[in-house]
Amino acid sequence: MLLLNQDAYLEPGCVGALSEASRRHPEYGVLSPLHFSGEGRLLDQFFSGYIAAEHNLAMTSDAFRGILGDVYEFPFVNAAAWLVTAEAL
Repeated sequence: MLLLNQDAYLEPGCVGALSEASRRHPEYGVLSPLHFSGEGRLLDQFFSGYIAAEHNLAMTSDAFRGILGDVYEFPFVNAAAWLVTAEAL
């Protein structure tokens, strides 16, 4: 199930990428894409706080090295866009 805020939009291929990541990582019941600002150039201000290095240093390190993985675990992410598995519901 995809939960999407009424003021959010998805880039082409986003739902397919989330679905594929969910198939590869069934241990995660909720997946969220990266949230960008309206112009799509920068991370959303609030979202960037949720994925700060203090919450998962591996993602920050991977991003600087240009080798982002499929999924990174965080204690919280805002619910503007979530792919939720039936098992998690």
